[in-house]
Amino acid sequence: MSENERLSAHKNKQAGEPRRGLRLFLHFFADLVIIGGIALVFCLYYFLLPREQESIGIKIENPYAKTQTTASGEEQTQPKATQEEPTQEPTLPPETTKADASQSQGGDTEPTDEPTTEEPTEETEPPTTAKPRKNIPQLMWTEKFEDHFSEEVVITDHSYSGPTVSIDIQTYTKENKGKTTLTYYIADIYVADISCFCTAMAGDTYGIGFHESVLDMTMRHNGIVGINGDFYGYQKSGLVIRNGELYRNDETDSDICVLFYDGTMEVYGPDYDIQELIAKGAYQAWTFGPALLDASGHAVSEVNAGGYLQKNHPRTALGYIEPGHYCFAVFDGRQSGYSNGIKFTEMAYIMESFGCTQAYNLDGGKTSAMVFNGAVYDRPADGGRNLSDCLLIREAE
Repeated sequence: MSENERLSAHKNKQAGEPRRGLRLFLHFFADLVIIGGIALVFCLYYFLLPREQESIGIKIENPYAKTQTTASGEEQTQPKATQEEPTQEPTLPPETTKADASQSQGGDTEPTDEPTTEEPTEETEPPTTAKPRKNIPQLMWTEKFEDHFSEEVVITDHSYSGPTVSIDIQTYTKENKGKTTLTYYIADIYVADISCFCTAMAGDTYGIGFHESVLDMTMRHNGIVGINGDFYGYQKSGLVIRNGELYRNDETDSDICVLFYDGTMEVYGPDYDIQELIAKGAYQAWTFGPALLDASGHAVSEVNAGGYLQKNHPRTALGYIEPGHYCFAVFDGRQSGYSNGIKFTEMAYIMESFGCTQAYNLDGGKTSAMVFNGAVYDRPADGGRNLSDCLLIREAE
């Protein structure tokens, strides 16, 4: 090969190197786009796109119910209630003050002191006795909490009293150097029957990616007050029992909270026995935590959580005082001048001070929300977000 040919070949090689580098870059970029697209599709499918999941499908029967035969020959179910002495009225920490609860959430219905009567007409038909309905449970705590219920529904901007449900929501604030640093809401709840305490799923569907507001879920199920749940749809493990059906029972390292048909509530560690829970009549179960009170009912002094979770955040808690007597608590946060949020240990102290013997932390952050009488009652962080489930209280059907 002549010198000119060698020079020409060398120049062609040098000219081709940038093109080869560009081709390699384009190939790499194309591979990156393909891999990224696959990862995006996977994430959308796994975390966001709604899809139903298969439930274990075990219906947990109420072990406290027994069947009787009425005078008409029909069967009637009567739950066996757990009766305890009424507890004292809840108190709150001395440094926490009640705020004016006359907010504009919810509608007002003025109660009437004088009952209305109708004058009998000359032609009146004799009263008829309604035929007993089959399998209608006798309400469990009607007599126990009769002072809290009313035959006629009475609603204010922060309270509700009806035949089987009593709710009183109080707003509390905490200040530091003249500035409000914490605002929270506690709904004091009495129910005449465990069936008044319900849960709901987004789209009424068990699965992943189904999201709905607490307000919409609560209203669709005739709820009076509602709070967010444990966001089970974002988790891939744990125990899920809703309204007496076992949907999921996968190993978890979280505390679980179980509400039983007899109205009691217990918090268990990850080593719970599912067969024991079924035998005891588990009615609802959530997986989130942590537990806020110890076995003696005292506030925990520390929790096993990462550094970020230990800081002030919006939070939601479920409290148990005695069978038929519960509380929903929502602590707003991430809003300077209104509410910065709360730490686990401070929330635990408040729940103990309110009279709870069991208390459990549910999902928080932007998920934390309370609704009452058809409206959002608190101020969720960043406007809140939709989620997979909620807890609600409604009149017995």
